[in-house]
Amino acid sequence: MFVSHSKKDVELVDAIRRALERADVTPIFYSDFLESGHANMTVPAAEDIANLISESCAVFILLGQNVSELSHTQGWVVMKLELLVLKVDWRKVKAFMVRVRYSL
Repeated sequence: MFVSHSKKDVELVDAIRRALERADVTPIFYSDFLESGHANMTVPAAEDIANLISESCAVFILLGQNVSELSHTQGWVVMKLELLVLKVDWRKVKAFMVRVRYSL
């Protein structure tokens, strides 16, 4: 399951990761992919993200306060939405946009 989020939402991401892992679901966060060294720095980020999304059964785009306040993050969200529309086989991958309000 691919999860799109603001990198400023560290606590939220950790809570989602724990919940998904307890449900025996493997979450895919692009930030983890970059940190692991698996990202091919010669390949544009959009292609990496499209591949990760295509390998997932679902995509969750978390729309929290950090996304709405940061134009850079908004740009990443729009790019991921474009990838979902243009490059993903909708018979295999389901997409969900979730408005997030939280306090941990």
